[in-house]
Amino acid sequence: MNKTVRWTLTGLVLVAAVGMVAIKQAQKADSPAPEEPSAPSDTVAPSAEIPRGDSIELTEDIYQQDHEPSALPKLIELGSVSCRNCKKMAVILDEIKVKYQDKLTVLFYDVKKDPDMGKLYGIRLIPAQVFIDTSGQEVFRHEGFFSGEEIEAVLESMGVSP
Repeated sequence: MNKTVRWTLTGLVLVAAVGMVAIKQAQKADSPAPEEPSAPSDTVAPSAEIPRGDSIELTEDIYQQDHEPSALPKLIELGSVSCRNCKKMAVILDEIKVKYQDKLTVLFYDVKKDPDMGKLYGIRLIPAQVFIDTSGQEVFRHEGFFSGEEIEAVLESMGVSP
């Protein structure tokens, strides 16, 4: 093998190795931060004061309660207290709960503590928001971070005002 071919092959191997290192570093930068303990928001609470994850039947009962007709529409957040975007959403949901007090029920389910709830709602990623009208029908769903303005626009389309 002549020198030119050897140097070309060596260069290609070097470029490939550098590319692999760059990809691994990019993946590390995109991965979530290590989970840190965090207390759930005081104002966003589960729909029932029942321990989560005890059984699928219990979770199914809560899911059914969420879809029963009620005096107030519901905004259900499915997330985790250890998820970075879910923590951002908790702040927004606290504000929404105060602003729409007596006009909207805001619920939070930690799908890491109760994965069956995420399965029942068909959640693919968190945070996820599910809007349910007073008849118990789901009217809108969003997965990922959702700003307060976007939430208020959905509520307005449902006829809910502060």
